[in-house]
Amino acid sequence: MPPDTHESVGCGDGHRVFTELGAAGVIVWTLDANSPIHVDDCLAQSIDGDPATIFADAAGTYTVWVRIHGPNKPGNTLDICRSVDQDFTECELGSVNLSRTGTDRFRFPTKLFDTNLQNEFWLLDPGTNFRIAEVRLYQAS
Repeated sequence: MPPDTHESVGCGDGHRVFTELGAAGVIVWTLDANSPIHVDDCLAQSIDGDPATIFADAAGTYTVWVRIHGPNKPGNTLDICRSVDQDFTECELGSVNLSRTGTDRFRFPTKLFDTNLQNEFWLLDPGTNFRIAEVRLYQAS
């Protein structure tokens, strides 16, 4: 999101998360069995100083798909580090690199909260031509 537009942003009824264009962002996924899945804070720390926060209500049932959108140019990449804590010294839950060279979609091999953790942290680090990351969650029936 361009810096001059973030003051008037809406969160899309709790369906979108925003970070400054070209800036890395952190999403905190929190497991809360008493709260249906929803975006609690849609602005990443590059905008308001705090990570974006998403709550989910069921452990081990969400399948995560990520797709990037934008120009199909070299350097249009997104690195996602999944961690058990927010220092991101390592990606204990795995990492993925997406690029717009044909492999611009990824399905995580394990489910969100599959390790029965209460929180999961994502560091999204965009490449130079990155535009939009579409993250979809599907709950098993």
